Amino acid sequence: MTVRRRIGGTQSPLTGWIGLAARVSVVLIAATLSSCVAGRPRSMLIGLTQISYVTMGEWEPAVVLEAGMGNGLESWKPIFEEVAAATTTLAYSRPGYAGKAFYKRQSDGKRTADDVARMLKKVLDKSGLPPPYVLVGHSIGGTYVLRFAMLYPDYVAGIVLVDARLKGFTEKCEAAGFKLCTPPWVAGLLMPDHVREELDGLEESEAESPTADELGNIPVTVIAATKPPVYAPDELQELWLSVQSEFASALSNGRYVRAAGCGHYVHRDDPELVIGEIRDLVVRVRGGE
Repeated sequence: MTVRRRIGGTQSPLTGWIGLAARVSVVLIAATLSSCVAGRPRSMLIGLTQISYVTMGEWEPAVVLEAGMGNGLESWKPIFEEVAAATTTLAYSRPGYAGKAFYKRQSDGKRTADDVARMLKKVLDKSGLPPPYVLVGHSIGGTYVLRFAMLYPDYVAGIVLVDARLKGFTEKCEAAGFKLCTPPWVAGLLMPDHVREELDGLEESEAESPTADELGNIPVTVIAATKPPVYAPDELQELWLSVQSEFASALSNGRYVRAAGCGHYVHRDDPELVIGEIRDLVVRVRGGE
C-alpha cells in the first residue's frame, strides 16, 4: 500500500477554430485582470523563459494541471481550491501566457507536445514537488500530458483527461468527411505568437501522443463532453465521443466518464464531476487509502 505523505509548505478540438481565435483574446485579457487561481502566482525562470505557476495544499501525490490552447493557469479556477484541499496541486501557464513575461519562441515556429512535455519536466523539477504526479490535461493539454507520460513514465502516477484531443481523431474526422478537423489558416490571425505556435504544432502534437497500449498500466480517467458547439453537427460530436470511448477501452487501467450536458470546458460546466474524478484517482494512487 502506498503511504500518503505530506509535502511541506503550500507550495476544441471540436470548437470552431475561428471562434477559438476570438476567445483567446478574451481569455488572455481576463488572465491579465485576474490575479490568479488562488493566491498570487509565483514565477520561475527556465533558461530565458519565465513561467508563472501557483501551488496549494499538502500531501502526495501532487496534482499537476495542464490547460488547453489559449488558456493559462486561470482556466482551473473552478476546481483548483477543492482539488488542493485533497492533495498538493500545481497549476502553471505555458511560456508566453503569463502577461508580458518573456519567453523564447520556437525556432521552427511550432510548439508541439514534445516541446511542452520537456518544458513541464523542467518546471516540475524546479518546483521541488516530488514525483510521481497525477497529471490533469484539458483539450490539447491532455495531448501534452500524454506525451509527458510517454517520455517520463516514472514521473506519472495517473492521468485525468478532460475532453482531450487524442491520437487518431484528425485522421478519422477527415476520413468521415467532416470540416473543422484541422484549423484553417485564418484561425491564427488574431492569436498571439505563443498560441499560434501551439496551433501550428497541433498536427505534430497529435502524432507525438501515445496510443493506449504505450501507456502501460498507468491509471487513466477519460472524461468526455457530450454537448457539441452550436456550429458543429451532432455527428461530429458522436465521432469525438467514439474516439474517447475507444481510447479508454483500449487502456489496461482505464476509466471512461461521459460528462452529460457538458461542453468542451467540462471543469467549468460541471466542476464537481472533474473534482470528484481527480480525487478518486488520487485515492487509487495512494493504494485505496
